[in-house]
Amino acid sequence: MKSNNHIAADLTVDLCCPPADRWHLTPAQRQQARELLALYTADLGLPPDFGQFLAAGARDLVRADHWQEMESLSRLLDLPLLDVVRFRSSSTATITR
Repeated sequence: MKSNNHIAADLTVDLCCPPADRWHLTPAQRQQARELLALYTADLGLPPDFGQFLAAGARDLVRADHWQEMESLSRLLDLPLLDVVRFRSSSTATITR
């Protein structure tokens, strides 16, 4: 994928890999992703504990492979899982194989 946006320029998401191993981000991409999540969270105007509310119900509703991928992103971005769940639960984008 060619782009002027560095987060997309070298972004690799290998859907053939197990969920925990799909994402490969450079340090700059990790920082950009953290900033994007912070901006998105602020724009939603949700209460700080809303991620806990979502996570409580989401764990039972989200497929295991999607949950593993969110856990992996949480570790990769060094963010609480609740931040990733909040973003994913609010996002309308879906990637399919």
